[in-house]
Amino acid sequence: QDAFYVFGSVLQSARGDDLITFARLRDAQDFMREKKGHKILQFREISAKLIDYLR
Repeated sequence: QDAFYVFGSVLQSARGDDLITFARLRDAQDFMREKKGHKILQFREISAKLIDYLR
């Protein structure tokens, strides 16, 4: 629950959009910049609606 999740990057799973997980905020920020991520989320910000979208 302390992780950081990058949503909407050019890196996708076989099923499409995915949340890419990082232990450190700096790593998530670097990834987001390099891979054109849309947003960094924390666990409490991940909604059921987002999970449904990713399915």
